[in-house]
Amino acid sequence: MPTTLSPAFFPHIFEDILRLTDRPTLLAARLVSTAMCDSANRLLSSDYLILETYAMENHIELLAFSDGSPSEDCISSCRTVPYFHPTANLTAQYQAVNRARILRLFINCNFARRRLNSLLQQVHPSCEVELWCDTLHDLSFATDICLPACATLSLQSSMSCSCSGRVPPESTAVEAPGVLRHNASRVRLYVESESVTDTTSSTVCYRCPLVAGAVNGGVTHLTVSGNVCALPRHFQNVNVNSSPDLQILIEGDGGLGPAAVNSLRQATAQHFKIPVEQVQYTFDCSRVH
Repeated sequence: MPTTLSPAFFPHIFEDILRLTDRPTLLAARLVSTAMCDSANRLLSSDYLILETYAMENHIELLAFSDGSPSEDCISSCRTVPYFHPTANLTAQYQAVNRARILRLFINCNFARRRLNSLLQQVHPSCEVELWCDTLHDLSFATDICLPACATLSLQSSMSCSCSGRVPPESTAVEAPGVLRHNASRVRLYVESESVTDTTSSTVCYRCPLVAGAVNGGVTHLTVSGNVCALPRHFQNVNVNSSPDLQILIEGDGGLGPAAVNSLRQATAQHFKIPVEQVQYTFDCSRVH
C-alpha cells in the first residue's frame, strides 16, 4: 500500500520542498489543495513587501509586490504577490503583512479605503514601515492612513506631490482631507530637493498629510535627512503636537556653515516647541558624492 504525504499533516516537510522550487511550481501548488495553497502563499511573500494603491474607474485596486530589495527605489525587481486582489483570502493577506519586516506603501489614489487600513492593522511591531506620497499622478493624498505601533516609520516628503506646492493666500483650496495617524515612537523624514523656484516666498504652502501627521505626542525621536534646510518650511502650516521630550537629529551633508546650522537648529526647535539642545545636527558623509 503506497504511502501518501498530506500537506495538512506534514506542512513543514512540504514547505521545505516548496522552498526549493521555482516560482511557476509555487503558483501551480496553490491549485492542488487548501493546505498546499497555504504553504505556497507563505513562500510567495518575503520579509520585504510593497503595497501600491491605484485608482480604477470606480474602485481602488491594491497590488502587492515582494522578493525585491529594500534598497530599490522601484518595484522592477519585485514580483506580484498573487493573493492581494479584492476577492482573495484575507487571511493570507493579513499573514503576508504580518510577516513583513519592511513594508513600503505607495499612496497614489484619492479614495479612502477601509481594506487598506484593515491590512495595515496587521503590521508587526518590529516592522519598518515606509510611506511614499505619489509624485507621478495628479492625485492628492485623500486616504486616511492609520498605523499601529511599528519599529520605525519612514516618510518620503516631496514638494512635487499633488497635495503640496504653491498655494496663494487668497486661494480657497481646502486642506487635503487625508490624515495620517500612527503609533510609531521613531520617525524618519526624508525631505526631497526643492522642486519649486521661489522657496522663500510666503505663498509656498506644503500641505502633504505625511508631513502633517509625521510628529505627534507619542514620537520620541525624529530623524531628518535630504534637503534639511527645507524642514522649517515643510512644517510652517502644521500645528505640531510634539512631546516635550522629542529628540530631533538632522542629518546634513556638510554644506552648511556653523551659523547656518545654528539657525536651522533654532528654527526647528521653535517650530516643534522644544529646547534647542534637543535638536542635533550631524554630518552624514554618505551623502557627499
